[in-house]
Amino acid sequence: MANNTKGSGRKGGPKPAFRTRTVAEARAIADALPSKISYADKPLSEKQRAFAENVGMHGMTQKAAAFAAGYGVSGVSTVISRLVRMPRVVQYIRDEQEKLAVASSMTKKKVLDGILEAIDMARTQSEPLTMITGWRDIGKMCGFFEPTRHKLEISVQGEVVIQRLQALDDDMLLQLAEGNLGALEGEFSVLP
Repeated sequence: MANNTKGSGRKGGPKPAFRTRTVAEARAIADALPSKISYADKPLSEKQRAFAENVGMHGMTQKAAAFAAGYGVSGVSTVISRLVRMPRVVQYIRDEQEKLAVASSMTKKKVLDGILEAIDMARTQSEPLTMITGWRDIGKMCGFFEPTRHKLEISVQGEVVIQRLQALDDDMLLQLAEGNLGALEGEFSVLP
């Protein structure tokens, strides 16, 4: 992004200019920062540390980070699931991500502002696909695409009702479909 000190046409006046750092500069600054947590009591193994650094600092996918750390191809999914449940590894990844964010002077707010600015530019250039992509990215950052979980519990009474439904003949099922609930006896409740 180029430095922009003129107004962007949005409310709020001119945007402050900020300097972007190269990846090498950001890594050098991140390496100089002290870690918040001491891992001296239970140090990570070299492979665990390499995995956490690859995910946290270098932005690799978990699978690529595991391969780069030296974990073998067979059983890599099991190794990854074990690693991401280890509190020390998770904390090390967070520390690395935080160091990178500090070193690169980047915050979620800056990222959101940048995407919103790009959406505004796409709107003025009549590029709806770019606008949708920007809004999708914002939705992901805000967690709006997380799956919704529903839990269905069927009691013993529920099993009895299902068995009764399966035992009904066509005439009784037709009565039930027409709204005659007398064709079937049972109770149900909707759980929150």
